[in-house]
Amino acid sequence: MPNIETSRRPERASATCTPGHHGQAPRVQPAEAQVSALGLRPETADQPLPPRDHYENLIAQAYADQGYVKFAELLEAGHVCAACHLTRPLNRIPKDGELDLERYATVASLARVARVTTEIVTSGYVGAVSAMEVRVASQSFRITARALTEPLDQITLRKVGEELASNPIARRAYQQLQRQGTDVVFDFGPPPLDADMAIAMPRANLVVIYVRRHESVKDVVASLVHESSHIHRGFRGDVITRLDEVRAFSRQFLYENGHRPRLADRAEIWNHVRAHYGHLEK
Repeated sequence: MPNIETSRRPERASATCTPGHHGQAPRVQPAEAQVSALGLRPETADQPLPPRDHYENLIAQAYADQGYVKFAELLEAGHVCAACHLTRPLNRIPKDGELDLERYATVASLARVARVTTEIVTSGYVGAVSAMEVRVASQSFRITARALTEPLDQITLRKVGEELASNPIARRAYQQLQRQGTDVVFDFGPPPLDADMAIAMPRANLVVIYVRRHESVKDVVASLVHESSHIHRGFRGDVITRLDEVRAFSRQFLYENGHRPRLADRAEIWNHVRAHYGHLEK
């Protein structure tokens, strides 16, 4: 019987809004559960983000009244510095179509994990960090940074966030995990002796990335892209097979090379899977 609990990546061998000024929509009050830990409401693909029913920040309300809803969202959530930086290259307030709040949240979430870790280290609690988990919640999706002890760990974490936000393949994989409420752990500690580069546990809805087994930030993100394929199929209740591994490696190939695997590439992937995943069903 195949192991359907885990899958490992081995080391390399609603209502329509009536537009107004700048697409302004009628105000609605979002449910508290819809607001992430960053204080931002999620965007939907089928309609523009509507203004809030009430703003605590009067400046945010003023901008929302002028149709700059996403900019107002940043101000209301307390991201004032970030909002200010966004105006500099444009020399004006960015319009809603020029702001991607989901991409901003991706980088900001991982940056917050890194910043919290930096504060802990600089406060002299270095010994405690190895046993500590720093969590950032974005709705039901959680990023956990575990065992950050090296000065470069926080930089690596930020770079991972930047790569997830800037690469469309990586971003789609990340968003898929978000929608499924998957917990992602970036483990910076020494990996177990029998551990691979990453592991997906569909029943637990969990992905663990062993960062120190990777040579670069791009390798780390490649593991996340790979494992997102397994979590997606496990989330649907499918048994992981050799074909699923081929699909996961094909998704990883697409991220790493910028194009889908060609005939020769697919043959190489199949050979790799047969060599390393012979215990799985076809």
